[in-house]
Amino acid sequence: MQRDDAGSLGNMSPAPLSGAGMTPLSGAGITPANNAGVVQLGIENPAPLTYNQFKEPGKSRIPLPVVAGICFSVTAFLFVVVQILGSFGILPKGFFTNMPLQLLIVQIGFILVPTLLILVVTKQNMKDVLRLNRPKVGEVLISAAIPVIIFPAMLGLAFIAVLFVGLIFGSTDLSGFEPLMSTNLWLVILCAALLPGVCEEVLFRGVVLKGLQKNGAVFGIIISSVLFGLFHMDPQRFIAQAVLGAVAAIVVYRTNSIFCGMAVHFTNNALAFTVSGLLGSSGGEGQAQSQDIMSLLREQAEIAQIDFGFLCVAMIVLMMIMTIVFLALSVPLFVVLFKITKVKVRQFTDETFPVKPAHYLAMTPGLLIIIGFYCLVAAFLAGG
Repeated sequence: MQRDDAGSLGNMSPAPLSGAGMTPLSGAGITPANNAGVVQLGIENPAPLTYNQFKEPGKSRIPLPVVAGICFSVTAFLFVVVQILGSFGILPKGFFTNMPLQLLIVQIGFILVPTLLILVVTKQNMKDVLRLNRPKVGEVLISAAIPVIIFPAMLGLAFIAVLFVGLIFGSTDLSGFEPLMSTNLWLVILCAALLPGVCEEVLFRGVVLKGLQKNGAVFGIIISSVLFGLFHMDPQRFIAQAVLGAVAAIVVYRTNSIFCGMAVHFTNNALAFTVSGLLGSSGGEGQAQSQDIMSLLREQAEIAQIDFGFLCVAMIVLMMIMTIVFLALSVPLFVVLFKITKVKVRQFTDETFPVKPAHYLAMTPGLLIIIGFYCLVAAFLAGG
């Protein structure tokens, strides 16, 4: 039985009835036929194959879900350490005011490089794990078109999250991107769209999605999207980022190419910062006012002489309707994508292995770090 690159099982060789030359492997009834990695299955009650027995000779015997958890926890730790060091004034002030430099260091130094190093150390198949496959032109075009169609929905989800945070904590904080928006637009697109579009995709739609996918595609897409939303360390951005992560994960899974996920991520970020830059340059003081949405809504409620709570509910309902409408408009693109990748999915879909719950414990440190950081953010918003 030969294992091919796509994780499927290939040629079946009948097991000999005699025991001549047979050496059992780990009591699983598996017998090596030659040095080329071909194995034979005994016909007498073979034990179920374990995760590692699917691995090719010479490859990593560390389950990929464990590797994914390590990558997630390490990058979360590095990111939070930078934030803590900055809050205590240990890092130079210019690190946080020079947003392009900060993004360059964080994206490459704290996300991309550690992830690739862990994959190398654990001897993972880089091409397979990261899905470094050339996509078709049509797949790339659809991947880039989807975030354009759903962009108003993303704005609606972001506004709803900000409104909920404001109602719960009494204030909001949208000042994080001020230093970035004061720079050249092309530099913003390079640092805030291209870099995350590459580095974050390698981590989340590469390693994390592939590791979680061992329990099934739906499980992998949902959990990796939630982790992606949490990783941005901002409750005001969690919902929108999780939805973006789900879109990118679906696209990557269907096309079997991380480059399509990069197209989704880059297009979304480039569009968001371009619109924000245009509104900021034309709005003048409106950009500063937008940092305190709750105060702005209270002023509008007083001017219109309507109840503030009623205005908030009305805005949430309006944003939800807009979100549903534009998400629905993207359905035809997903239908086309599913149709043109139907054959491809059948060819590359991974085997689902009996992954143990303990394999996901490696993600626990990262989750605890992120939860702790969210508590600090909540305390800051409640006190601000």
